Amino acid sequence: MSYGIFEKLFKAAEVAAMTPEEKINYLKEMNTERDRRNQLEYKLQQGIQQGIQQGIQQGTQQGLEDGLKKGLEQGRFEQKIITAKKMKDNGITPDIIADCTGLSLEEIAAL
Repeated sequence: MSYGIFEKLFKAAEVAAMTPEEKINYLKEMNTERDRRNQLEYKLQQGIQQGIQQGIQQGTQQGLEDGLKKGLEQGRFEQKIITAKKMKDNGITPDIIADCTGLSLEEIAAL
């Protein structure tokens, strides 16, 4: 059984029994409390939005850095392959190619 309805009825009865001056003070306190809660809720929402924006910025920056790093690594690897192919075409032994490019003998054999 819900006692919330009885609490509301009791509060309504308390307010109805107040003098006009007490009602004015009560309403002022209620408005002050409502304003305070609204301000807290607004600040909370601002904080959440700010956190989301910071997270997006940090994630974007990290993604760019990771992408650049991977792109450079891929470019270096592709350049090693090009160099190894040229060396192989010019009759250089796989051992020397591996030593010069850092590629494995298996990678060179696959060219």
